[in-house]
Amino acid sequence: MKTIQLCSFICCLFMSVGVFAQDTTTVKPEDTGKVLINPGMGWTMHFYSNVARNYGSKLEPSDTLEDFPGVSTVYLRLPWSYLEPEEGKYNWAIFDTPAQRWINPLITS
Repeated sequence: MKTIQLCSFICCLFMSVGVFAQDTTTVKPEDTGKVLINPGMGWTMHFYSNVARNYGSKLEPSDTLEDFPGVSTVYLRLPWSYLEPEEGKYNWAIFDTPAQRWINPLITS
């Protein structure tokens, strides 16, 4: 039994040598001062009341997508009952209306 354990230990030791023998490469990217675009990341707007009319209420009408560099996602959080006020009837305008501020520039660009 001790021989099997010793052989197993030696095999594991030899297999791990390859891991430690690899050279490490350090990459130090230069800071260009440009915005880092991280796909799938964006801004979230949370209001304690979850009232739809609050979304974008702190933004000026002139605020555009260009004012938020790197945005690729806009997250609007509302209770499900706002989206489906009646069983099987959906109110997509509850999301579409406040989101138009970001949708229109993306469609035209």
